[in-house]
Amino acid sequence: MANELKSPKMTPEQQRAAFEATARELGCDESPDAFEAAVKKVAKAPPTKGTDLKALKRK
Repeated sequence: MANELKSPKMTPEQQRAAFEATARELGCDESPDAFEAAVKKVAKAPPTKGTDLKALKRK
């Protein structure tokens, strides 16, 4: 059963190509401006309700 879920072995070149294709599909790029915009978007997000921030810091 678990063997059915494993993907076929890929060479490093195939793995890189698959990663790049997925990144393009998701709209990722290497622009520092795009990265900063994404970080600011995440950093400004309010914490989810019911989250115990002190408990998260202890981990």
